[in-house]
Amino acid sequence: MPDNSHPKPRLLLVGWDSADWKIIQPLVDAGQMPALQRLLEEGTSGNLTTLDPQLSPMLWTSIATGKHAYHHGVPGFTEVNEAGQVVPVSAATRRCKTVWEMLGERGLKSHVVSWFATQGEQHPQGCIVSNLYNSFKHQEEDAPEDWPKPAPGTYWPEDLAEHLNERRVSPWDIDPDEVLRLFVPDAPTIDQKKDQRLWHLAQRLAEASSVHSAACWLMENRPDWDFTAIYYRAIDEICHEFMPFHPPQMPGAPDADFALYKDVVNSAYRFHDLLLARLMQIAGPDTAIMLVSDHGFHSDHLRPTFTPRVPAGITVWHRPQGIFAAAGPGFKQDALIYGARLLDVTPTILTYFDLPVGQDMEGRVLREAFEEAPEVKTIPTWESESKPRPSQTSQLTDADNKALLQQFVDLGYINEISDDPGEAAEETNRENTWNMARACMDTGRHEQALPMLEDIYHRYPERLDYAQVLARCYLRLGLLNEAEKTVAAILEGFGDKTGAHMIQANIAIERKQPAKALEHLAIVAEQRPHDLAHLSLRIEALLKLHRWEDCQQTCHTTLEVDPHNALAHIGLARSALHLDQPEDAVDYALAATGFQYGNPRGHFLLGVALVTLKQWDAAAQALSLATQLSPHFYPAWHYLAAALRGQGKHRSR
Repeated sequence: MPDNSHPKPRLLLVGWDSADWKIIQPLVDAGQMPALQRLLEEGTSGNLTTLDPQLSPMLWTSIATGKHAYHHGVPGFTEVNEAGQVVPVSAATRRCKTVWEMLGERGLKSHVVSWFATQGEQHPQGCIVSNLYNSFKHQEEDAPEDWPKPAPGTYWPEDLAEHLNERRVSPWDIDPDEVLRLFVPDAPTIDQKKDQRLWHLAQRLAEASSVHSAACWLMENRPDWDFTAIYYRAIDEICHEFMPFHPPQMPGAPDADFALYKDVVNSAYRFHDLLLARLMQIAGPDTAIMLVSDHGFHSDHLRPTFTPRVPAGITVWHRPQGIFAAAGPGFKQDALIYGARLLDVTPTILTYFDLPVGQDMEGRVLREAFEEAPEVKTIPTWESESKPRPSQTSQLTDADNKALLQQFVDLGYINEISDDPGEAAEETNRENTWNMARACMDTGRHEQALPMLEDIYHRYPERLDYAQVLARCYLRLGLLNEAEKTVAAILEGFGDKTGAHMIQANIAIERKQPAKALEHLAIVAEQRPHDLAHLSLRIEALLKLHRWEDCQQTCHTTLEVDPHNALAHIGLARSALHLDQPEDAVDYALAATGFQYGNPRGHFLLGVALVTLKQWDAAAQALSLATQLSPHFYPAWHYLAAALRGQGKHRSR
């Protein structure tokens, strides 16, 4: 919690979609992101693990509510309304309270700018500028004066339109010489009738600038705020278009395109750092600042060479680790945090304001981020508060609705909307069911996911992604025969079969047939020798076969592909223990916990290695962490008892 000398805490939450430490850290080290560098030096930071599926409306609503999608109800980018029309999700879609609604119930004022699923929101304790503020794009052939005004429901209170309509930045306002050449130095050489990417870049920069303009105006002209939340989408959109040209040059990327666009992604980050610097200046030193992203973005050799041709197939570019940073009154300085998840953001904000956390929230308070570990207050739920939720409606015209949906199509997040209303509604409901089923799978709610997956698979058996996830669900529920039947249907169909062989390998491991699992994995290796999922499963099979040297070799191969792979370090630690190499096991286990702090196996193996070395105090600490993370991890309790006995004997001498 904030220091007592600061009687009225204020917090600014900034969201950068897709921001990734792998890109940020080299820029910070080179002095090219000074605002974020200051935030890191004066605060605490670490990875922020995402949720599945990695769709922005679902994830940012989870950040704002502390709950997964199956609770908050936002199923993706679109939904079917009561009239049977496909419409973008809005504030009316949400079934759970957001953190700004919770703060408002306790008399705290909030400004919210550009957050997903806020269109139509009416919030009495503050101001809302919805995610549709700058969503209606100029076409390149349009005249600047033809830009449509924001749709009804974009502002609350509605009189904000008088001040903010004209503060939007159009792509026509992005000067090609003074701005675009900072991103693409050779921009004047591009034939823009053949290559539209400069215009697309101008659109992204205009949207980010508009969001920033509205946020700054609210912070300066409506200064009586306790909490402000601002969401910037541009990094994600820019990365989806220009990451194939980010260094190092990807195989297949044309030399000419690489030469033109190789610095666009880095420039986007530098641009956002400038925006952050201005926000920090307005907020002042007495305001805490929290910067988060919903996931990362592959920028190195792990970039995909193929993007699936299914709705939201572009999410294969997303990396599961986003960013978290917090600085200001009450937060630790120059410290690292481990094991944070998206669902932890709202509980941590509530605790910062000395408010209770709902026991039905699925995250935790990041107590280790605070200078002094705060008392965590709780209530059963915020949903049962007697005050009604603020009014929420969606007020898009048919033309506005069509224009916005087309943007989602152009970005690759949804399929082209059918002209047949029934067909369009059917496809939207199907994809939303698919999204919710995967959200359930992500948290082990396999029984809840199963009927949804069975329904969509039996209606659309041609979708291999449906079949594969259904087979995995059967597998997790121990329904191995059903899983095998589903996999057999995949193998009889067309398309890539490697996923089916992966599931067969999983089934073999469940049936305690690791040697048979390796046979299936050998088929996968012919097509994808460096696929991380295949290598991870191979490590698991080799461990079960006690083939320690082979396991070590596979782990090292995995680390050549992904040096931060926690499972590979766990495999090396376990193999080292069985090969009587406890010192090496300590090093590998420490690396595993550093990359995946929330995995109890890393702490367990560290504790076992330390017990072997008779380092009792450190062993007890590691094993205690393992039991806290997994209370039913009985081998950890066994070794913890041994460590505690060792402590007693050591201290009695």
